[in-house]
Amino acid sequence: MDGIVGPVQTASTGGSPLQAHVSHLRHLSKSATAWRILHDRFHLVKTDAKRSGDLLAAFVAQGLEFHEGSRIVRHSVRPVLQYYSYLNFAVATILAYRPPNYQSYKSHGVKDCTASLGTVEMSSPVVRVSSGAVPLFHEILSDAPIRGKKLRLRELLVAIPMLSVELRDAFQVETSTLRVTTSSFSEGHGDSTRTGSQVQFDLVSPPWGSVSSLRFPRSAVEKAMPLLESAYRYESGSAVQAIYRSEKSWNTREKREGAKVHRANCLRLINFGGQGTDSAGPRYRWTYLPRVAILPTMTATLLNSFFLASIFRYRPRLARSLEESRLNVLVDVFINEADAFMLPAFRN
Repeated sequence: MDGIVGPVQTASTGGSPLQAHVSHLRHLSKSATAWRILHDRFHLVKTDAKRSGDLLAAFVAQGLEFHEGSRIVRHSVRPVLQYYSYLNFAVATILAYRPPNYQSYKSHGVKDCTASLGTVEMSSPVVRVSSGAVPLFHEILSDAPIRGKKLRLRELLVAIPMLSVELRDAFQVETSTLRVTTSSFSEGHGDSTRTGSQVQFDLVSPPWGSVSSLRFPRSAVEKAMPLLESAYRYESGSAVQAIYRSEKSWNTREKREGAKVHRANCLRLINFGGQGTDSAGPRYRWTYLPRVAILPTMTATLLNSFFLASIFRYRPRLARSLEESRLNVLVDVFINEADAFMLPAFRN
């Protein structure tokens, strides 16, 4: 089963890398393309695939309209259009993956908690998750419950790798990286050989920190991704590493079934975080800060985008105070960099 998730592949483009992803999303905004993907990849029957494909394509097309609009408006308007772009792409993803009760996507599923705030701080509660599109999208990434939770700004920001440098420099918040590697393992010999799914986490210290003070956050990782407890077992580890192996393994006749399970599980585990690059090449990673719950990067980015859209749309006075505070650098970096992470992730 090696290579099911596979190494990250690169391709060259003569234009903007982001626009290359936009071109693929624009192709998906065509009903014929959408229904073929739903039929071929998600195994919907043709009549259902065509009906759902029309709807999925419409959400992708609307997401692109909001994205393109967000690129040409003033800085104070852009967060609103960015959020609606991401929300439309999130709904399209929900329509493809169909988590339980997926048809409740017609509401945001998140509420603004900033009405009583005079200023925004890292410790400020900013969003409360309810039922709707945002928690449904989160369920595709992780089966850890998020509905009913009130989240503080710090919890959102530490889960977004693109902000790690600014968090360190402006707020002395030093996040660590949990590098995720997926592979297979074999047990037995000859005809009795069985193959299973394996996930390895390596806790990497930040360039300015020391690994000697770190301890692998096993409890936090398993709480963030209950799949590791329900379908895997903790095999071995150290102060900075943990290896999990699937409870189930497959013989040679079951290879196709095993590969399917391995791919589905591992895609969730690597898509939980973002992609980074180090001296060994591209890596999948989660970000971690002690005593802060680990959130999927796309969930945190979507929620932070909702928070910014809410205050820039409904609370301009609070938005102005945010712009004039130390948080300004985080807001600017997020607004300018989020598309480069979110659009490729949605496209993939």
